[in-house]
Amino acid sequence: RISAEFSRYNDWQWENTLNYSREIGVHRFSILAGYTQQARSGERIGGSRQRLIGDTEEFFYLDAGDVETATNYNIGNNPERYQSVLFRANYNFKERYLFTATFRRDGSSKFGSERRYGNFPAFAVAWRVIEEPFMKNQNILDNLKLRASWGRLGNDKFPSDAAIPTVTNNLSAVFGNTESLNFGASLISLANPFLQWEETNSTDLGAELGFLNNRLTLEVEYYQRNTNKILVPVPIPDYVGSASNPFVNAADVRNSGFDFTLNYRNTVGKLTYRLGALASTLKNEVLSLGTGNEALFATATRTIVGQSIGSFYGYKVVGVYQNAEEIAQNPAREAVAPGDLRFEDTNGDGIVDSQDRTWLGSPIPNLIYGFNFGFDLQGFDFSVDFNGVSGNKIYNAKRAARGFGIPNYEASFLDRWTGAGTSNAEPRITNGGYNYQVSDRFLEDGSFFRLRSAVLGYSLPKKLLERIKLNSLRIYASGNNIFTWAKYSGFTPEISSDNVLQVGIDGGVYPLSRTWLAGINISF
Repeated sequence: RISAEFSRYNDWQWENTLNYSREIGVHRFSILAGYTQQARSGERIGGSRQRLIGDTEEFFYLDAGDVETATNYNIGNNPERYQSVLFRANYNFKERYLFTATFRRDGSSKFGSERRYGNFPAFAVAWRVIEEPFMKNQNILDNLKLRASWGRLGNDKFPSDAAIPTVTNNLSAVFGNTESLNFGASLISLANPFLQWEETNSTDLGAELGFLNNRLTLEVEYYQRNTNKILVPVPIPDYVGSASNPFVNAADVRNSGFDFTLNYRNTVGKLTYRLGALASTLKNEVLSLGTGNEALFATATRTIVGQSIGSFYGYKVVGVYQNAEEIAQNPAREAVAPGDLRFEDTNGDGIVDSQDRTWLGSPIPNLIYGFNFGFDLQGFDFSVDFNGVSGNKIYNAKRAARGFGIPNYEASFLDRWTGAGTSNAEPRITNGGYNYQVSDRFLEDGSFFRLRSAVLGYSLPKKLLERIKLNSLRIYASGNNIFTWAKYSGFTPEISSDNVLQVGIDGGVYPLSRTWLAGINISF
């Protein structure tokens, strides 16, 4: 068999900007205007044949194969086109009062002709209080700056064919009185020509402070980001016949919290050292859901107004049924046997059914933090960086898939129920079904703390460099993703998804690699 393919891809970008700056006494301002265009397109053309008339290199051409086995294809991705006009104005008065205004009008070919363009303005103001006359006589603060901003951003990060239907034409079927082979096609994805720009409106209020000749700095900021018309693929019934879920503007969501950044830098003799810490709190809340505020379901999640987007939804496990008598004395589903999971009757109606599913947690952490430390001493330099999150859950879908495709992953099978009193946590072995419904059995703590990087280096002193006629020479060793402290049993606690309705679902995420580097930097 021989196959041949020709591919062609084009990507171009054209940008034009005009700047104007002016300073008049204590007034300084600048203006920028611009126009940009960008386009991407691609195409694949190919074919194949079988039963070549020879197996040496001179027969490696399509014409050398049996014509009856010939196939061909022509695949072209939907071209993407972007067009933008932009404007920015800055104003500075006495280095005390700072103003910025920006505006963008962006157009994307991913949307229908009636909803192709979006307008995205932004405004920011800052007051350098430390420059005011009434701050001159104080000796506590070396910097005090207050700032506020509001802006709107647009997002069109979804497949370029989401606004038009797509089909596959590589289908054939035998039917008719002559039982002949007929060429056909089938729908792959539904189109939504009414898609609009996803918009995020951000409000930020912050302060910057400096102490001890700015050796100690602190930044505090409150943020609120309302994302409207979120673009997500929404599940539809299988009988519709689409191979993928259509994208819709499905929800309005608010993220809010505080950001803190603290840094200290000092020099004692020949030692210079630095410490840093940062933390961000996060509260995520769904404000509305399309027409009628109907709940959005996805794998292991349910999204409703008032909850975090993509919150886990299922049964709470309160143990394992040990015998038939225990099943008879407690609420249970039909066809439950000893060794099956016992789900909580959350609504107290004496029956365990789908109405007893409840909220099991959120995949979104409520705290994100980090630390760093470093020093320089007589040519040596050293730095370490830590980061972590807390307050989130992970749905271990590998366990829910019974470990298939991941040999020996489900070691907990060794502790399964094999008779009354043997286990009240791990059910009997079953090939799917009741015990593998979405429940907190598969939910785990997603918090982690990681030593993200460490670097140790040594730079030769200037006198020695002059002797060997080099500008610089530094020897170093470093490591990345060195160690992670986590309760999660999977390969990695960092789980991501392009679908905001299914964040935190681990279906086999490949872990970050640990890397070690050593090298020499030389400049002449």
